[in-house]
Amino acid sequence: MPEATSRFSTATKVKIAVAAVLLALGIVLIMQNLDRVETQIFFWTTPAMPRALLLTLMLLIGFVAGSISTWSYLRRR
Repeated sequence: MPEATSRFSTATKVKIAVAAVLLALGIVLIMQNLDRVETQIFFWTTPAMPRALLLTLMLLIGFVAGSISTWSYLRRR
C-alpha cells in the first residue's frame, strides 16, 4: 500500500508555521495597544490614533524605505 504523501514540502510547512506565529504575535500586539496616542514630530502633532495603527504605519514606512534602498543598491550593481 503506498504511503500518503504530503502536499507541502518541509520548507513550506516551516514558512506556514512562522507566518502563523507572526500573525498571532501581531494580533496580540494590536490587542494590547488599542489606547489612543498623539505623537509630536518636531513642530507637527499627529491626530490622536490607536497606538497599534501608529506602529503599523511605522512598520510600513520602514518596509518601504528598506525596499527602496535595497532596490536602488541592487540597481547600481
